[in-house]
Amino acid sequence: MSDKDDLEAAIGRRLGQRGNASQLADAYLSGVEAYAIERTTANGPVPTSLPVERAAMLFEVCQKLGRVIEDYEIEALLRLPPALAKAVRRTLLATYPDSTNSLIVAWAIQGAKYRGKFELDFVGHKIQFADSDRRDGYKEVKQREGIKVQDIVDEQHPWSALVDENCITAKALAEEQQRKKKRTKSK
Repeated sequence: MSDKDDLEAAIGRRLGQRGNASQLADAYLSGVEAYAIERTTANGPVPTSLPVERAAMLFEVCQKLGRVIEDYEIEALLRLPPALAKAVRRTLLATYPDSTNSLIVAWAIQGAKYRGKFELDFVGHKIQFADSDRRDGYKEVKQREGIKVQDIVDEQHPWSALVDENCITAKALAEEQQRKKKRTKSK
């Protein structure tokens, strides 16, 4: 077995069914390499605490994943307890807010379902997120961008939100669902 195989096996044991060990191992190795180069060759300030150092390294991993890393993935990679992994993730998001916004949105819409046009205080798209953390992360980013987002209380579709009808992400989810329906009908 190679070192990469050992790494992937260890990550797989820690992740269980929650994630893709191979994908995470690849992103981790590429991210750590990019971080090492940046850390050594950059002209800017260096991290002065372990949490900020970890956040900087994990930022590179997020770039490789194309989304924000999950708390449980941080636990698996860095062998941290859940509370500390959550703190490291908070530090990551606080340290790189401008750079992580698009990564947060990419993470938030994983598993999201478009539930159609809807109206409460405004007309928009009803989106059901996979969990409350994803809904809240999406909402926070979009509201900072000036896009209206409102929680919807719906027992049948938990973790739903109403998103302004002009939001590009919401429109893309709607279009993707329409394409899926057309493919299903054509089969």
